[in-house]
Amino acid sequence: MIYLNNAATSWPKPESVYTSLNFHTRSFGAGFGRGNDKHSEISSGIIYDCRCAAAGLFGINCPERIIFTQNATDSINIALKGLLKKGDHVIVSSTEHNSVMRPLVKMKNSGIIDYSVADCSKEGKTHPESIRKLIRKNTALVSIIHTSNVTGTTNDIEAIGNECAKTGIPFMVDASQSAGIYDIDVERDGISILAMPGHKGLLGPQGTGLLYLAPSINPDTIREGGTGSFSKNLLQPDDLPDKLESGTQNFPAIAALLEGIRFVIEAKPSEIRSHQFELIEEIRFELRKAPGIKEYGDKENPSTIYSFNIDGTDNSEICSYLAEKDICVRGGFHCSFMAHKHFETINTGMTRISPGIFTRSSEIQSFIKILKKII
Repeated sequence: MIYLNNAATSWPKPESVYTSLNFHTRSFGAGFGRGNDKHSEISSGIIYDCRCAAAGLFGINCPERIIFTQNATDSINIALKGLLKKGDHVIVSSTEHNSVMRPLVKMKNSGIIDYSVADCSKEGKTHPESIRKLIRKNTALVSIIHTSNVTGTTNDIEAIGNECAKTGIPFMVDASQSAGIYDIDVERDGISILAMPGHKGLLGPQGTGLLYLAPSINPDTIREGGTGSFSKNLLQPDDLPDKLESGTQNFPAIAALLEGIRFVIEAKPSEIRSHQFELIEEIRFELRKAPGIKEYGDKENPSTIYSFNIDGTDNSEICSYLAEKDICVRGGFHCSFMAHKHFETINTGMTRISPGIFTRSSEIQSFIKILKKII
């Protein structure tokens, strides 16, 4: 198979990820905080090592402020529902994922919060000035997607973070498409909340996610339960990470995520990004010459995603045709109503191509050759 759907889930994974997941599933029983044996001791160390590895990758000074979650959607829900209060106002971009918008819409419809949508450029970029003019006295959060999962357009989070810092408004970044690929430093970029999956650019298994909370951010819990600590107290612990990590952790998956993060650190995000840029440029160079191709997003700058439509051809037909040739891409609406509304593809969707670290140029050339047969 030629796999070009890494924006959904990276695949294949580094061999060390598979080995770790298999070994720790087979070799460990009760894990961190759930026993007094070597299993518990070793798993505790590995979980802490994973926090430290993630902290190092994202410029985080305190690993304990990294929470393990199920995925980026889980991280975002924990942050939004734990932080926002009645009467709060939120600013979002025009290309946010449904993982941000659906919780906000529900909270708005319930009379809890209000939100405003910042204008963005034709390419889908959000600029600090578009956020500045929407700030109110009750603005409690600015939430911006770093890299669009629909088009790959990337926002300047450092500039936006600096704008938020001027007024002290917390800044949340959805790094679902950028973590492990783009350079992110929470201190430099002024990030208060960083949400990400483990199964995309960090090369870990599905069912893993991370949530970073700055020292100034202390959300309420949206669930409570056993934490393996302070068990004689019926009140939820107030210290991180325990406060937000109720229930048995998915230790084998976290151990495998650690190997994914280590692989990313060794390979270097800049090198991973450059590799993906080069593959996308190969696609752009060939398809721009083809008749009937409509491209979306920032066409002039490097990207890790290429999205397009073909005049007169439904993107479901494109995806089905490619699937018959054993090529995996993604068509449709990509869980992002806002982005498709912005790009005026709410009735058509797009076909999305997203290579990964292990994608070869020869695979891209095979994809292009096959696609050209239906253009």
